[in-house]
Amino acid sequence: PELLVDVNLKALVVASYKIIDRIGKQNGGKGGVIVNMASIAGIASG
Repeated sequence: PELLVDVNLKALVVASYKIIDRIGKQNGGKGGVIVNMASIAGIASG
């Protein structure tokens, strides 16, 4: 369960912060919007 959380939740948060550091206007980037999408298919079995 911990690996699942690391991959599916923590990785999203870490990646978002890295992207913010790179595209943020305060760091010389153009700015922008981060859109995180998820699906119930990620937790549904079948």
